[in-house]
Amino acid sequence: MLTHDAPDDARCLGGAALASAMRDSREVLLSRVTDLDEVQWRFPYRVGVNPIPWELGHVAWFGEFWILRGPHRVDDQGFVNARHPPRFLGPDDRYDSARLPHARRWDIAPAPRQDLLDRLQTQLEACLAAVPRDDGDEALYMHRLALFHEDMHAEAFAWLRGVLGFAPPRGCALRPVCARGELALPGGSMQLGRPPQRPGFAFDNEQPSHRCDVEPFGIDAAPVTAGQFLRFVESGGYADPAWWPDEAGAWRATAAAAQPERWRAREGGRWELRWFDRWIDLEGTVSKVNMPDLLKLNDCLDPAISAPASRWISAFAMAQQR
Repeated sequence: MLTHDAPDDARCLGGAALASAMRDSREVLLSRVTDLDEVQWRFPYRVGVNPIPWELGHVAWFGEFWILRGPHRVDDQGFVNARHPPRFLGPDDRYDSARLPHARRWDIAPAPRQDLLDRLQTQLEACLAAVPRDDGDEALYMHRLALFHEDMHAEAFAWLRGVLGFAPPRGCALRPVCARGELALPGGSMQLGRPPQRPGFAFDNEQPSHRCDVEPFGIDAAPVTAGQFLRFVESGGYADPAWWPDEAGAWRATAAAAQPERWRAREGGRWELRWFDRWIDLEGTVSKVNMPDLLKLNDCLDPAISAPASRWISAFAMAQQR
């Protein structure tokens, strides 16, 4: 794992190393979808994922918008506008996720696949040609932003394949999660966010850095596994309103779900979990439960098997500072 102080930290990439990382990111992105057929590319509206042609176009639009089309300004409606018009993917109201509501992304007539892939290639080459010689953080900010943004969409395509039951992407495998009990953290003062004196890229929501006081707390040493979450399901947790307050309760009232979406009960009390395009024995796996199910529970699970996301963040930050 990269550390903030390592010379090859992705946050500090510049020059040829940054260009190489951008090429690698694009290769991974395309590998997640170019093996799929036309039917798989044209799936109907689905909550939580984007149409594949639109998402690829958005990635290319984003890179061009921030790297090649500046300077930028915010208009009276709060939208960011660029001085220069798009050359590869546009217009902005078609590919800007801040302007185009999720459901309307299926209304965009997709370009032919090869034409779209050609546009992505020419956009990438233009952005690579614009990598500045100056290795300062300000000069390199937009290229690094585009790099990390593209990496996030490659992760989104892996999620999409799981949601839609497609084959797992290359290199994706179930990894063991060892049961390690609970950690007791003493609490204290922690630095949240990226300090301004630390070199390299930082997202806007990492700044400004500030100190927080954290009370002592306990947290599981490993993520919740599907087998552990099964205890909650079999004890009637989906039917008990006590576990579903506020927005989680509103979802539960309309979802008619008795277990996570990709689970099914089999004869003899066995349970299976759908991992991409295959059903596997749930209790024999170590895969974690789908995060949306945990988020809907609004941090109300049995504390013996779960911890709020804020505590994971605090625990990680405190470990980094020890």
